[in-house]
Amino acid sequence: MTSIIRHLRDGRTVLIRSMEPRDIQLVDEMHDRLSPISLYYRYLTASKPSLTWLRSLLKAPNSMGITLVAEFPPHKGQIVGVACYVRQPEDPTIAEPGLLVEDRFQGVGLGRLLLHCLLEAAADEELTEFKIYVHPENSRMLILLDQCGFPAKRRYWDCLYEICMPLGATS
Repeated sequence: MTSIIRHLRDGRTVLIRSMEPRDIQLVDEMHDRLSPISLYYRYLTASKPSLTWLRSLLKAPNSMGITLVAEFPPHKGQIVGVACYVRQPEDPTIAEPGLLVEDRFQGVGLGRLLLHCLLEAAADEELTEFKIYVHPENSRMLILLDQCGFPAKRRYWDCLYEICMPLGATS
């Protein structure tokens, strides 16, 4: 993916681009600025991921997924959002996406923009489905997924919602 510049609903300009090796430390620093609840909703633990895990996002072949970062020009050198998807090894037409937006930038459309960038990349890669696991109390993510324009089947499984979102045709 090449870099794209978009405007959020509050008028701010955001840059979305592919994650690069130089971003590992910046993404780690973003995790330090997250609230425990944001960490928990994303990783189902209040602990941030290790640098080794963050590096693994870059080491995976491009055919296995994509990782995007977001930064606001006034905060150049500060990552404020991350979005990725990883193809399922047992069926590479299905991918599990993940979104994370720094608390102070939540609620302005950045998560929606990151999700749409993932959906565009998924279409280019001919993925057929996103399989998403969401904590039942993560209402922002559930609303975002409900409003993204793709039909989704939601089932409660192992204390989480498993959301299967077929890609390709909008509802």
